[in-house]
Amino acid sequence: MSAIPHDEHWFISVADTGIGVPQAERESLFERFYRASNARTARIPGSGLGLSVARAIAQLHGGEISISGGEQGGTVVLVSLPMGFARGAARTDNNNSMEHDQAPDGTAAPAGTGSPSTDA
Repeated sequence: MSAIPHDEHWFISVADTGIGVPQAERESLFERFYRASNARTARIPGSGLGLSVARAIAQLHGGEISISGGEQGGTVVLVSLPMGFARGAARTDNNNSMEHDQAPDGTAAPAGTGSPSTDA
């Protein structure tokens, strides 16, 4: 496992030495309850929820998650998360003005997320 800051993101990498994941099934691993065919064949226990939950959490934080590695063994999961801003927190932009509850794409956060203007 490693976590490396670069530009305005953290890149978190988790690698294993397991049985690998077939290339054609990698994107499907992010679907709820999906389990790779080789894991089912080898009767490796699991629910198929872990990567689905991980992707949802990463996306809620404005990040992304992907899978790489060899099909014959070893898998690498890479998560990228933007640095320095959490919903509900105020931050100072380059013009020293305060912004509240702004989503990573610059749009306003939905009501009920802690913004003084939406929770009054």
